[in-house]
Amino acid sequence: MTSHGMRFSTQLSIVVALVANSFPFIAAAAASSPIQNPYLVKDVSTGSSFYDNFDFDNISDPTHGRVVYVDKATAQGHNLTYAAPSGSSFVLRTDATTVLTSGGPGRESVRLRSKNLYGTHVVIIDLAHMPVGCGTWPAIWEFGPNLWPDDGEVDILEGVNDLGPNGSTLHTNGTTCRMSNLTQKGTLYSTDCDADVNYNQGCMVKMSQSKSYGPAFNSAGGGWFALEKTDEYIKVWFWSRNDDVPASVKAGSPVVDPNYWGQPEVWFNNRTCDIANRFKPANIIINLTLCGDWAGETNTWRKTSCASKWPTCKGYVEANPAALSDAYFDIKALRVYERPSDYQTVDTGENPDYPTTTLTTASSSSTSSSTGSTSTSTAGSSSSVTTTATSTSSTSKPASTSTSSSSAGSTTKPTSTSTSKITTTTSTSKTTAKSSTSKTTAKPTTSSKTTAKPTSTKTTTKSKSTSKTTAKPTSSSKTTAKPTSTSKSTVKSTSTSKSTVKSTSTSKSTVQVYLDE
Repeated sequence: MTSHGMRFSTQLSIVVALVANSFPFIAAAAASSPIQNPYLVKDVSTGSSFYDNFDFDNISDPTHGRVVYVDKATAQGHNLTYAAPSGSSFVLRTDATTVLTSGGPGRESVRLRSKNLYGTHVVIIDLAHMPVGCGTWPAIWEFGPNLWPDDGEVDILEGVNDLGPNGSTLHTNGTTCRMSNLTQKGTLYSTDCDADVNYNQGCMVKMSQSKSYGPAFNSAGGGWFALEKTDEYIKVWFWSRNDDVPASVKAGSPVVDPNYWGQPEVWFNNRTCDIANRFKPANIIINLTLCGDWAGETNTWRKTSCASKWPTCKGYVEANPAALSDAYFDIKALRVYERPSDYQTVDTGENPDYPTTTLTTASSSSTSSSTGSTSTSTAGSSSSVTTTATSTSSTSKPASTSTSSSSAGSTTKPTSTSTSKITTTTSTSKTTAKSSTSKTTAKPTTSSKTTAKPTSTKTTTKSKSTSKTTAKPTSSSKTTAKPTSTSKSTVKSTSTSKSTVKSTSTSKSTVQVYLDE
């Protein structure tokens, strides 16, 4: 099997086994919503697996917050990160016990960075609780490994001092990148993404729901944030815990399709911003700082009721550790999905409302002949399939050895083998599955859908023979007809025998996964 076919088999296994068996609600929606824009799960972080998928940034805070970001050992030892005993969630918090001195180090806190970089992807965060309290500045965001903000920054969740709603923002490195309103629920608050303009305000969209940030978020039981980042656009969705949440999001499906998630809260486009070049593959960052350049900025502090508690943000978080007892993330799950390169969305014309996502494999034909001793046998099979195929051009003319195998799912394995000294030729066929594969020494791969049950024969000969195989897959052919594929093998002789096998097959493997309506 080629690597292309292996990838498809893996993806098909995920789609069929996990989606159909573990997520029956997806199959139930089959009548109306085939998948258009598939993303397959890549990384899942829940409970203690956050330690496997994220590193701890043991650094000074680049935003000048009144914190010290600690390493993993310190975070675990001081109970700043831990998995819930049930393993169902992961907690990240700041220290809430130590009174700080004015000139001493900052309050211990945590900044996580994903070990993997992600280009085109979807990330879904199931969040039960976010940090709240005067002086808090929590964020879940993305940026690349180079000097900030050269790779671009995308803020999924960010805010300060309990001021909602949530703001999603883009920051770029001084190049022209501006945003205009598209069809989104949120309100475009600022339009210039340049980090050097407007004190690094960036292109910010304020979400439509007050429950998307702060105490209102926690009171509602939390919710889900989702980001889809491509070279053409960046979108962000939010659903509160009791909203009408897409089934795939709520259940943590292994396959998601953002096309069915409805209108996003945030929709950044590439009309006046080169998203592909401004926003490179990035790490996911989860951090909690205190005060700093935004939460601690004088005018920002004075806009809130926090100013009535203490004149400055810095003084407040130094002297009042107990006020930070609710300054923590409780993350139920963080899932990252990537778009499989083998998939392409095409309109088959079968349903004008829902294009079908397909994976197309090559088609091929082959002929082999041999002479041998006395034997007579006949085997034949036929199948009628509806097919569309694209084939890759290649030509190979190996001599002396030919191998052909055909499999239908996991229950069809007919095999024919001839070498320079034939001892056996075996053909076995049993099919109830929906695909068959043909393999020659040139390694073209074909698959088709059949429910036929061809006969099985076995012939034994003992003689010298010569075998020649020519495989000439056709180049760039496409059909939407309904051909019938017929295979017939005849061996007949008195003192010599001649066997001719000629088969041609074209196929297209189509995956349809049904998700949210």
